[in-house]
Amino acid sequence: MIMKIEDILKSIDWEREKENCRVRFNFREMIEKSSDYKERNRAIRYLYNHFTPIILEKNNKAYVDVIDDIYLFNPTPIEYSTYCCIKSTPFITMYPQYPFKGYFMDFANPCLKINIELDGKEFHDAAKDAVRDREIINNGWKVFRIPGYKCYKEVIFENIDIVEDRILDLYYCDTIEGIIESISKLYFDKKYDSCCDKKHHHILKSIEMHLQ
Repeated sequence: MIMKIEDILKSIDWEREKENCRVRFNFREMIEKSSDYKERNRAIRYLYNHFTPIILEKNNKAYVDVIDDIYLFNPTPIEYSTYCCIKSTPFITMYPQYPFKGYFMDFANPCLKINIELDGKEFHDAAKDAVRDREIINNGWKVFRIPGYKCYKEVIFENIDIVEDRILDLYYCDTIEGIIESISKLYFDKKYDSCCDKKHHHILKSIEMHLQ
């Protein structure tokens, strides 16, 4: 059923939208005035303290537009690459720099409790990450860790339905596009039918490879 414009306008909670805009504006100002990472983190917590209840209320039925400028989160190159990939992949919804306890998750969906972490060479400490992951997993989350180099690898083919298994393995297990697609199909696409998908074993392999 197609809704009329006037019906759509009536369905909008304008007071909430006004408050959302105020919070976004305040967040932008806080980020622009921040002089160190502590002030930046305080701004991010402020943003998500407001939007998390809205995200949980929507429960993946609609994307909550927390902020429209990813650069306000000061993403690394691999974070930006992954952000673009998530935005272009159907069904999956993830929020950048999501705060949880004393951590900031690279990307997270608090409704499904899915966390995606990108392991760049500069900031990756295996021992500390293992402690962090264990605490997050013990709180009911799924943690996916993706090596940073996979954000730059590409597998190009014209027809994914006739390509050989070896190439499909490379795509789903070694490229950010394939890994994000695997997560999207298995956890976000409610109509995904694994029985009818010839690529399902590649998707499962990708999930098993990156799930902590």
